[in-house]
Amino acid sequence: MLIYGIMKSIVVFVLTAVLLIPVAARENQHTCRRSKNPWRHYRVNTVTRITGVVNAVYQRECYSHQSMIVLEITSAENKVVLIETAPPGFIKNPPVAGDTVTVMGAWIQAPEPPCLIMARRLSWNKNQVELRDPNGFPLWRQQRRRQNQRGRG
Repeated sequence: MLIYGIMKSIVVFVLTAVLLIPVAARENQHTCRRSKNPWRHYRVNTVTRITGVVNAVYQRECYSHQSMIVLEITSAENKVVLIETAPPGFIKNPPVAGDTVTVMGAWIQAPEPPCLIMARRLSWNKNQVELRDPNGFPLWRQQRRRQNQRGRG
C-alpha cells in the first residue's frame, strides 16, 4: 500500500513536470528576456540602426523583475519592431506615441517577427540618450556600481 502511494506520487510528479515544460518554454519566448544579466543577450555582430514612428510606450517586467520601458515602433519598411530601452528612472521624458525615433542597438530576436531590438542609443526630438556601452552593458548598472563603490568608503 505504501509503495503504491509512493509510485502514484512519482507518476503525478513526472506527468506534471512533462506538462509544464511547454508552458515554461513559451514563457521564455516573452519579448523581454528573463535573465539576471541582460547585456549577455546583446550580440555586437547584430547591431543595426533603425528609424520609425512610436506607436506605443509601455513598461514590461523583464530581467529579474526589473521593469523596462519598451517602445513599439513602425519602421520605414512598415515593420513593427519592439525596442527594449532602460528602466523608467533612467530616461527622463521618454519618447511618446507619434514621435520619430532613431535607435541603434542589437537584434535580440532576429528580424523575423516578433522583432525586438535591445537599444544602445536612442534619439528623438533633439534628444539623445546612451543606454549601453559598445558591448551592451547597461549604463544604469554602471552608475549603481560607481555609487556602491563610493559608499563603501
